[in-house]
Amino acid sequence: MKNATILALLIAGTTGSLAFGATSKPTPYVMTGVVKNAQGQPVPGVEVFADNTVYYDMNVVTKTDARGRYRIELPHDVGTWRPGATLERDYHGERFRMTLYPNDKAAFQGSVGAVRDFIWKLSGPHEGGVLGEQMNVFHGDGIAYGDLIVTLTPEGPLIDGSQGKVLIIRPETSVVKDVPLGRYRMTAKLKGGQSVLVQAQGSEAWATSAVNTFKDGLYGVRLSFNTRLP
Repeated sequence: MKNATILALLIAGTTGSLAFGATSKPTPYVMTGVVKNAQGQPVPGVEVFADNTVYYDMNVVTKTDARGRYRIELPHDVGTWRPGATLERDYHGERFRMTLYPNDKAAFQGSVGAVRDFIWKLSGPHEGGVLGEQMNVFHGDGIAYGDLIVTLTPEGPLIDGSQGKVLIIRPETSVVKDVPLGRYRMTAKLKGGQSVLVQAQGSEAWATSAVNTFKDGLYGVRLSFNTRLP
């Protein structure tokens, strides 16, 4: 979404009954839909927009209601419209802005209208990339990445409120991709069973486990740990 002039005032309300994945016919000059998370729960407060493909920076914006529904009234202008959505959430003292993707990203004629639903997913493949975030695991002398086994255990709910899962990872490089955004306790060992000390980046403490949270910094959203032999 372009972040300059917004075509219309924020549209606060939604009307009618919308079901996730609904196949109801679209209404001319209206974009409707619902936003849910990967667990099927509605997500309120998502900024949904329709972006005109002809006029530069012409967007119509609204937010989802308590049931994750939205409705956007489109002006009777030329060109087609593309759907999009963003979500901002505070999590452990950090504010994150995330992109949500529609079930159908195709542009549509305003005179036809469209039903576009969105799912908020924290990981998984998407258009040649992944939806999850990047974790960096740095190693000390005597540790080869192919020999390192890392266990990540969620410390409380993930950013979407879900409980998350324990992740067992064998990093081939210092970069691990597609980790759901959350707060994790990390432990590590070598594949032969030897324990490895870990350190949350930004901390001076080394221990058999360490807790760290994703942060949005200069190089994007990252979760970082250091490892070394005892």
